Amino acid sequence: MDGAKVHSSGDGRSKCREMDVLDRDRPASRIFVGSSLTEISGLLDSYPAVFAVYDRNAGDRIADFNNFVSAAGIRSMYPLAATEDTKTIETVVDICRWLLENGADRDALLLGIGGGIITDIAGFAASIYKRGIRFAYVPTTLLAQVDASIGGKTGVNMSCYKNMLGTIRQPDFTWICPEVLSALSYRDFLSGAAEMLKTFIISDNGDYVSAVSYFKSLYKALRDENISAAGDCAIVMERGHCLDADKCVGRDGSPACRQKKDIRGDGSIYTVDEDENSADETERQNRFSAFVEGNLRQLGDLVAAAAAVKADIVSQDQFETGCRRMLNLGHTFAHAMEWYVHSRQEDADETGGNISCLRAQCSRLAMSHGAAVSVGIILATRLSEAVGVAPAGLAGKLRADFMACGLPVDCPFPLRELAGAMARDKKAEGGKIHFILIRSIGETMEYDMTAEEAVAFLAGE
Repeated sequence: MDGAKVHSSGDGRSKCREMDVLDRDRPASRIFVGSSLTEISGLLDSYPAVFAVYDRNAGDRIADFNNFVSAAGIRSMYPLAATEDTKTIETVVDICRWLLENGADRDALLLGIGGGIITDIAGFAASIYKRGIRFAYVPTTLLAQVDASIGGKTGVNMSCYKNMLGTIRQPDFTWICPEVLSALSYRDFLSGAAEMLKTFIISDNGDYVSAVSYFKSLYKALRDENISAAGDCAIVMERGHCLDADKCVGRDGSPACRQKKDIRGDGSIYTVDEDENSADETERQNRFSAFVEGNLRQLGDLVAAAAAVKADIVSQDQFETGCRRMLNLGHTFAHAMEWYVHSRQEDADETGGNISCLRAQCSRLAMSHGAAVSVGIILATRLSEAVGVAPAGLAGKLRADFMACGLPVDCPFPLRELAGAMARDKKAEGGKIHFILIRSIGETMEYDMTAEEAVAFLAGE
């Protein structure tokens, strides 16, 4: 990779790697893959004042978070809930007001500590406060470490549409510490798996095979006949009022509003009593943390490889006019699904919950970005076969791989319902969308068509 350099010392836990995202107009944005959060303090000595926007749950999850904050010498901290509802222009204005009230000058540094939502918000706020101050990221989720924190894209949502307001500006640096990932929930960790697999589908069959092997082993370690299947899938029906109570009750006959409902990869729904399965979830989480900690070298290698791929692509095409578009594989479908979910939430809020959310028949639904990307990649591969770009059987192979990794593979919504959202995608130009299709693992291409044409191809029309 151009501009990348790797430094290694000691065992897998103490290995430190550094790579650069090259920028013609500014100094290179540095990316470090290290073994401890506290090591970041040496990078912050040159900044007169450091402020931080952070995921309010990070302090509870990460063991050495307080030591990290102390070592970093952060002047003031701004906590945020890491939800899509937080990702608004109003939040950005509040952060800018907080920076102003706390005396942040043009030479200050703003740290974004958390997952992709936090880094998107912090980067956007820094890029517009006083016409731009320096910023850096400490990503604490797998999705952020391999994707969201790299490349300079910042932004917030507008209405139901993802990242409609934003900028492209590189952070001074990104500090990646794979060791903190063992503190995530399994579902949050799995949300990053699809983004990592996407990166390797674009770039390298060998890394793809290694990543699939890792996630398959993790999924197998968590599967046990004595443990409920609850939580395997990253598409979740949150607590809400069920409109079809006769068909949706708990095993004890309790109302559906007390149940957690999951959609499996095949689109079927199962209902789980949360109290009855709390022991299962605890055991699952313990197994997950033990697996990550016991296989940290392999995970660190995969994270570093994925980060290097994205850094290389962004160095060649920072403003997404060419090869960087390949990173959008699966995202046109993913963003449409996320829009659909969010729009149904707003409709439910406005009507007091008196609406049907398709298969789920439930007024509150959440879909993680990683789950949407997973399904989106499979849809993109099916589309690739349908238009004759990919060989027959590729979609089946990826589907089997993703399912073996515990990832969802089928869209739980009618595709025609998503066409309108796809037509409003940021990548749409002249009425057509720049779909990213797959020729083979390691080779992707751009293919322009309308949303209606894509849906028709997928439907076999």
